[in-house]
Amino acid sequence: MASIFLQVVALLVVLYILQELHNKFMKKKKKLPPGPKGLPIIGNLHMIGKNVHQDLHKIAKKYGPIMSMRFGFVPVIVASSPHAAEQFLKNHDLIFASRPNNIAAKFIAYDQRNLTFGKYGPYWRNMRKLCTLELLSTLKINSFQAMRKQEVTNFVTFINGAASSGVEIDISAKLATLNTNMTCLMVFGKKYMDDEFDERGFKYVIQETLVLTATPNIGEFFPFLNVFDLQGVVRRMKELSKIFDEFFERIIDEHVQDSKKEKQTKDIVDTMMNIMQSGESEFEFDRRHVKAILLDMLIASMDTSSTAIDWIFTELLRHPKVIKKLQKELEQIVGMNRMVEESDLEKLEYLDMVIKEGFRLHPVAPLLIPHESIEDCTIDGFDIPKGSRLLVNTWAIGRDPEIWSEPEKFMPERFVGSNIDLRGNNFQLLPFGSGRRSCPGLQLGLSLEFSCENLEKLFKNSEHIRTLTSSYQDMLIASMDTSSTAIDWIFTELLRHPKVIKKLQKELEQIVGMNRMVEESDLEKLEYLDMVIKEGFRLHPVAPLLIPHESIEDCTIDGFDIPKGSRLLVNTWAIGRDPEIWSEPEKFMPERFVGSNIDLRGNNFQLLPFGSGRRSCPGLQLGLTTVRLVLAQMVHCFDWKLPNGMMPNDLDMTEKFGLVMTRAQHLMVIPTYRLNV
Repeated sequence: MASIFLQVVALLVVLYILQELHNKFMKKKKKLPPGPKGLPIIGNLHMIGKNVHQDLHKIAKKYGPIMSMRFGFVPVIVASSPHAAEQFLKNHDLIFASRPNNIAAKFIAYDQRNLTFGKYGPYWRNMRKLCTLELLSTLKINSFQAMRKQEVTNFVTFINGAASSGVEIDISAKLATLNTNMTCLMVFGKKYMDDEFDERGFKYVIQETLVLTATPNIGEFFPFLNVFDLQGVVRRMKELSKIFDEFFERIIDEHVQDSKKEKQTKDIVDTMMNIMQSGESEFEFDRRHVKAILLDMLIASMDTSSTAIDWIFTELLRHPKVIKKLQKELEQIVGMNRMVEESDLEKLEYLDMVIKEGFRLHPVAPLLIPHESIEDCTIDGFDIPKGSRLLVNTWAIGRDPEIWSEPEKFMPERFVGSNIDLRGNNFQLLPFGSGRRSCPGLQLGLSLEFSCENLEKLFKNSEHIRTLTSSYQDMLIASMDTSSTAIDWIFTELLRHPKVIKKLQKELEQIVGMNRMVEESDLEKLEYLDMVIKEGFRLHPVAPLLIPHESIEDCTIDGFDIPKGSRLLVNTWAIGRDPEIWSEPEKFMPERFVGSNIDLRGNNFQLLPFGSGRRSCPGLQLGLTTVRLVLAQMVHCFDWKLPNGMMPNDLDMTEKFGLVMTRAQHLMVIPTYRLNV
């Protein structure tokens, strides 16, 4: 026993000496970005606690927006400002387009066969092209419009029943159920009960997957310890992988059996099965690939949209003036005699501001999924080694006081006159990432916005067969949690800001009227809704840290040398709260987007809820439609109040750790119906 102990000690000593020699060589040869000095062997792992994005934000305040760290033997680069995010995700996008090969990539992504964790190369480029053109095109998303409308109507009908009884409801749970039903219908063609998937249900298993994916794994940073699985991550990942795999196999078998039946609308599985069986794909495409993409879609849709809506709605409840303003817009655009239609969404300008502000404060992913550099490069004068991990802190960017005035305030008006969008074009706001690795399901997630609007409008206050599987997982995970998480956060902000929700209702009254629900065709007219959503994503990005990138070669960025193989973490949470970007960054102020051209598509690096560049979310359009639609319905159809005399400022805004940043506590509310129908 003593000899084994001595051998372990000797190994650690040798590793330490080799590491120190390597570090000294690197420092002499390279100009690395500044960063905290690490401890022997473990590097900077001891500095990372429960909320990684907040810990990195605090460290970046001392060392700057481009920061070099070391997690065990893995070099990590952290980007925490729009300028830094733009350098990595736009100017040097190709070098950081890859993903590190980790436990999640092996077991959940079918050996990197899905879009989220796939290595950059010909296969990944072809798979993204296929998903963008065949699975997530505007035409495909629009084909599900009638289904979305029916599910949102069912959702509103349920809440109306609760309003008639005057009882409080768990809006977080209802959003999750709505999101699950919509995702299953679009992806699989029918609804599945929780126990048909697993006895613990969709939500539990998907959130467990997201938590494990975000958990720093010792075996990843110290490869020689991987065999011991000290944290049990490998064991738990295998268990989850088995659950998903068996479920997807059953779905594929059902579609094979039903393949001769005529369908009015083909679901996403039908489309992928047709591609697989036609043999016309430019690359190998079998069941494993289908299952990998399905998991992407399931997780990205089921949790992110509901989380976003949850956060934004919470902010609306906290800001009664905002929700009144939003209701005013809905009354003007939609009217009081119908629900919001998807066709209304483009007209709801204030709704757009509310959503942007929600994403600014509460990005669903506060850290974008890490990128990995595929070669050495130089960025902003720093050398970035090949193989570095890149973390983009969207949470920090959304709260940067140098970008946003009063960044902690929820102020949708900050987007008045702004051209900032949510598509990764504006690096102040990156809820869906940017560039090659941005979220492919953005449009699907944003479609949930439709549900939110109707809620506010209606109630009153405040081997062939083995490669198809990998695709399923992409869709399943991407759909089920992200949209509901976004809605949850934005709605929470609306509850906290009564003036915002009133302003949003005013817009809805003007655009939609009080005689119908919001239609999807209304969404483009709802300018204030757009501001609210942007502000929600700024404060509460669904992914506070983008999924890590990995550099594929050495490069130089902002004068720093970035080695090949570095992990890149983009802290979208930090970017959204940077006082140099946002005035009063902690405030929820949709008005900050008035006159702004910042969008959510990864073009503006102040706001990166969906990432940017090659690795931005390919489902961005679907995600945004979901968020906008659900949020519009919630505000347009109902007024809201909190139970037990609770005041807006009493709402619990505690965040829960995971790849997707959900609220720790469910949101309980009492609705009052407000339409004339």
